[in-house]
Amino acid sequence: MNNAHRKLGLLCFVVVVGCAGCAGFAGNDPTGGKTGESVATVSFPAGWGADSVDPATALQTHRQSLAGQPRQSRVAITDDDGNRTVIRAVDPDAQTASVRLLDSTLRTDTETYYTAEGSYEYDHTTATATQQNETWTPASVGFHASNTIQRPLRNLAIEAQTVTTVDGTPAITYTVKGIQSPNQTPPNAATGSVVVTKQGSVMAFTIRKSNDGYARRYHYRLQTESAPVTKPSWVPAN
Repeated sequence: MNNAHRKLGLLCFVVVVGCAGCAGFAGNDPTGGKTGESVATVSFPAGWGADSVDPATALQTHRQSLAGQPRQSRVAITDDDGNRTVIRAVDPDAQTASVRLLDSTLRTDTETYYTAEGSYEYDHTTATATQQNETWTPASVGFHASNTIQRPLRNLAIEAQTVTTVDGTPAITYTVKGIQSPNQTPPNAATGSVVVTKQGSVMAFTIRKSNDGYARRYHYRLQTESAPVTKPSWVPAN
């Protein structure tokens, strides 16, 4: 792997630290039927335009739009070296949450279950459960690390295509056209799609960023309609 490839790998690896997501729902295309509204007249959420996205503002809008909502999400980041998937669910009303991290490169599979009384971690590779001395809040546990959203969206050339529905909410579907300034970042090409609600919740994206001989893929899906956090069977009985 040459220096440019290594640089892309190192920069992209930052995104996986502290990632978040959750399974248990349909795949990467969550959109329903068209609403009849045109992207020419739609009101775009803060951070988004017809052919642009400001990742920092988009992240802030995303978090503000989801504050206090039960939700599930899943993010998977894949390249030739392996993949990392983070599965996350949070129910602020019930004061419960869960986070599972699977890393094929490090060969790890750990899951943490959070309750108002405490938290528990389970290592699926060794079938070992331990109680954690950890305080948490829905804000600290319920969101992805900043780069999980910002880095995939950074420097993208995008175009709004349609207004549809996702989880019963009007949403804008974008097509990824490429990289805005290929000379400013290691990846010089990009393809994919992004779905964001009119309130600014990033509901899904499938993005492939690459340069000559190297590619990294980001798959993300958020669900807000139903997000129960079930107590795992491995949590010790009181």
